[in-house]
Amino acid sequence: MLKDAKAQPTASPWICAGIRRALKLPLELQVFDNSGQVTDAVASGQCDVAFMPRDTTREGKVDFGPAIT
Repeated sequence: MLKDAKAQPTASPWICAGIRRALKLPLELQVFDNSGQVTDAVASGQCDVAFMPRDTTREGKVDFGPAIT
C-alpha cells in the first residue's frame, strides 16, 4: 500500500482482504512510500499482489492484470 501526505493508506485494504479470502491465503499488508518501491518489491518477489500505476517502465519489470475500475 502507498501512503498519502497524511500517512494514511491509499490502496484499498478491503480489496486485499477479498483476495485473501478468495484464495484462502495469509495476508500481510505492507506500506511503501512510493510506487517505485512497490514495483521493486513485486519484481523481487517480496510482494505478490500490488496496486500501482501502469506504465511502460513498470510493464518491463512486473506483470499486470486487468485494471480495477
